[in-house]
Formats: sequence, C-alpha cells, structure tokens
Amino acid sequence: MHVLLPLKKVSDAKERLSILLDKTHRQGLFRAMTDDVISVLTKHPGISRVAIISDDPVAAQLAEDYQTELLTENELKVGGLNAVIQAAVSRLALRQIDDVMVIHADLPLINAANLSQLISLHNNSDGPRLTIAPDRHNNGSNCLICNPASTFTFKYGKDSFRKHCAQADSLRFGIQVLENPDIACDIDYPHDLVHFLDRTKGRGSTHTVKYLNKNGITHTFINSICNQSTMQGLQHERVS
Repeated sequence: MHVLLPLKKVSDAKERLSILLDKTHRQGLFRAMTDDVISVLTKHPGISRVAIISDDPVAAQLAEDYQTELLTENELKVGGLNAVIQAAVSRLALRQIDDVMVIHADLPLINAANLSQLISLHNNSDGPRLTIAPDRHNNGSNCLICNPASTFTFKYGKDSFRKHCAQADSLRFGIQVLENPDIACDIDYPHDLVHFLDRTKGRGSTHTVKYLNKNGITHTFINSICNQSTMQGLQHERVS
C-alpha cells in the first residue's frame, strides 16, 4: 500500500496552540509528532512506499532521513491540501497504483497495531471502498484508505469526515469506519494536548512524549491547566 503524508509549512504549524506554546515549541512539537508518524509508516510491513507532500525544507530532510519519496507543490504544479493530494493520487494512478492511504502528521499515538487494524479492515473487503478513521469528534479525517483513489474527490477541511463519507456514498463505494482512540488523537487545540497528556501521563518512548518532557512542557502543562475546570473551559474554545 502506498501512503501520502501531506505536511504544512513547519513555520506555520500548530498556530492554534499559540496561547500555550511559543513558535519554537510549536514547531518542535509538530516535528516530533511527524517523526512518530513516519517512523510507524516506514517500518510497517503492510506499507510499500511513503510519499511526503510538502515544499518545506524540513520535509526534504525528513524524506532523506526516512528514505521516503518527496513530492513538492511546485513539482505537482498545484497548491492547497486537496489539490496536492488529488495530483499525487493521479501520479500514482499512472503507475497503476489505486489503493492509497492518506494520513495526517499530527497523530502522536499511532502505532503499528492500530495501523494494522485499519489496513486489515480495508483489505478484508472487496470492490470500490473507503476505509476511514475520524478524529475523536467525528469531524476530521485523520487517516483514510481509498480504492480506487483516482476516482475519489478529496474534501479535507471543515467536517471532512462527513464530506468524505458522502462522497464515497455518491460513488457507491463501500464505507468502513474505524473509531480507534489512538488514530483519533490529533493535536490541534489546547484541549487536544490535554487529552494527549491525560492518555500518556507523560510516559512513553515516542518522539512526542520525549519532546514534551525534555522541554518541561508536560510538567508545566499538567500543573497549570490539567484540571477538570480548565479542561471544560478549553472545550468551548474549539471551532469544529
């Protein structure tokens, strides 16, 4: 299976966490989460190739470090998330590759076991199909597998989970949904970071946990805002 991993500019990463983290720490957190995701992808036996999609110089370094393919927006001659994914899928179709996974880079709890669960769910069905793992609010599309991807129109953005399912339904694709708490854990907003720290308690050997601990973010965050009243307040900040 081929995987597409679109990356935003690292300098612009995780701006919605700016009330908690400065720019350096936001960039560091994003890089740590990306390392976690790429590490799992490149080691998984069910994945044959990973392509990072980005113009950012950090993406070029990641592609070199992890021996992945690199596709740039300049090379694809398009801009914007949906357009670059569509263009990358079209390129894969020219190589007779139509079973494609698209995954986001901010999934710090993803591991080989739950990735295998998603791939198995997809592979155990036949015919045109969409297999999708939403975020924990059932708004975003954290990871999806589509076949044939070349006939699918990607609709990332607000409420993408519903839109992707509706698109699959209009194409008469089979739709399989995996609600996995690890894949569902992305970090966009302050309360997402609260949720992640609540899940991990600052323990673990992932790049993300190590980064947060090394920079004192885990200790500071838990002591200052990881209490029930603050969590409830942060919940209201989220814009779906």
